[in-house]
Amino acid sequence: MANAPHAHSQAGILDEKAPEDAAAFKVWLLQVAQKAAEAGTEGGFLGFGGVAVSDAEKATLAEISAALGGKASG
Repeated sequence: MANAPHAHSQAGILDEKAPEDAAAFKVWLLQVAQKAAEAGTEGGFLGFGGVAVSDAEKATLAEISAALGGKASG
């Protein structure tokens, strides 16, 4: 987990300290990460072309999702 080194341990802390809220918080956290990744485009020229979510961002989202025990949405 090069891109999200602390997400797995944070997920464990959530499960231990707030089990009733952990699932909803993890969903919210992944949604925030997804929105941040989609906030700007990568590449392109003068706003044309490019991609909404880069390959590096997709990889990071997948790592975060796996660490939180979910599935990547991007």
